[in-house]
Amino acid sequence: MRGDMAEILRLFRSRHPTVRIQLRQLPLPSLIEGVEQEQLDCMFSLYAPFFGLLGWLKSLPLARDGVVVVMADDHPLADKEQIRQVDLAQESFIFFKEPGMEQRRISMIGEGEPFHIYCEVSDHESLRTLVEAGYGLSIWSERLREKADDRLVFRKVEDYDATEQLCLSYKEGAMKPSLAAFIETVAEYFCRGREMKRAPLS
Repeated sequence: MRGDMAEILRLFRSRHPTVRIQLRQLPLPSLIEGVEQEQLDCMFSLYAPFFGLLGWLKSLPLARDGVVVVMADDHPLADKEQIRQVDLAQESFIFFKEPGMEQRRISMIGEGEPFHIYCEVSDHESLRTLVEAGYGLSIWSERLREKADDRLVFRKVEDYDATEQLCLSYKEGAMKPSLAAFIETVAEYFCRGREMKRAPLS
């Protein structure tokens, strides 16, 4: 969501120019620990069911995000206009090693055969590099297209209709004014985006 983040920060900076912002990209467990220990004010992530079991964590739903298969541009499936789950049966996959990924795999295969997992990684750059080099396919949220270049190809799976929930999470309780202002800005940004999608074309 690099493009979204830049626009959010641009809007926030215009309203609160004296607030200092720092960004960190971390695996989900590290993000959760950072928020719990108050080393991080908040985190953006896909919503995971276990979030509801963390009594201290508050999550604000932002947007529904589609799921796509990503592959190198010279992969045989890259030339197919339509991809179905059966086309993925013999492919190797590279996954993030973090909570929630197992459920994504289960929902993807349905009644089919289990994925052949080439490896699991803990950061986006490693995953992207391995996919780009042709070591396997991966399953990404559509918003990660923003990080792509012309060496990666994204395809929807025609017989797999699923979305994931992007959310902003923070520690419930006393809140710094700057964090409250940031949450308000984020909510406004995504609300504006939903209204634009609903607006009829003239």
